[in-house]
Amino acid sequence: PGHRLRQGQLRVPLELLRGLQPGPPGGLRGDGRRREPPLGQHGQGADRLPHVLRLRRPDRGRADAGADDLQPPHAGHDRRDSFNGFAFLHDFAITPNWAVFWQNAINFNPVPFVLGQKGAAQCLESNPKGQAKFWLIPRDSGAFAGQSAKVIDAPEGFVFHHLNAWEEGEAVVLESIVYEDFPSIGPGVDFREVDFEQIPEGLLERCRIDTKTATAQRERLSERCCEFAMVNPNRVGLKARYSWMAVAEREQGNDPLQAIRKL
Repeated sequence: PGHRLRQGQLRVPLELLRGLQPGPPGGLRGDGRRREPPLGQHGQGADRLPHVLRLRRPDRGRADAGADDLQPPHAGHDRRDSFNGFAFLHDFAITPNWAVFWQNAINFNPVPFVLGQKGAAQCLESNPKGQAKFWLIPRDSGAFAGQSAKVIDAPEGFVFHHLNAWEEGEAVVLESIVYEDFPSIGPGVDFREVDFEQIPEGLLERCRIDTKTATAQRERLSERCCEFAMVNPNRVGLKARYSWMAVAEREQGNDPLQAIRKL
């Protein structure tokens, strides 16, 4: 009450902004280049440095404008791991010992994009013969530093974003927004006339990854369409009691995200 949404302007209560703090020199927390889980508050000592996924591309023999943007100004640790095939990695989760990636079983055909027929995302499609993988990469500050990454088969589905992850004994528990298939619309579809019934919705699921047996089990946590979920920043990488997410207004089925849910 008392806060109105005007065209081109979103008025936010001051109390919602008081928790925002500037990050290390070179950027703010959440600026798209770094992720800084506050695990130092939970027995991880001085492990407060940003955790960065470095992006590298082949040398083209010339200096590209903006190439420096691919190299963050500061990284706590540097590690290289190789992926077989095409890897669509949009997000990852983190625990005290692991950085957790979900490698979707996806194909990418860039030709329509090069010819100007499709956007880049419209050139992605699920690979029905592929096998999604969990990549558990040991953190240099954790108990498994220096060991090889663990690669474990992941269930079917497509993931953009994760909610959180934590450890329970030898298991890593990962909560993610899972789609039955890669959600996409054709290049000739007007976004104002999208038939949401034809697009798979994102649903909150939990995967328990057993690092000893290299197996994973999944369970559905909610049947309500959702995305962009988060926990209290102080519980990132740890088990949390509550989470918040954008959801559709109706209980089931795909719709635009028009509400916020506390789960």
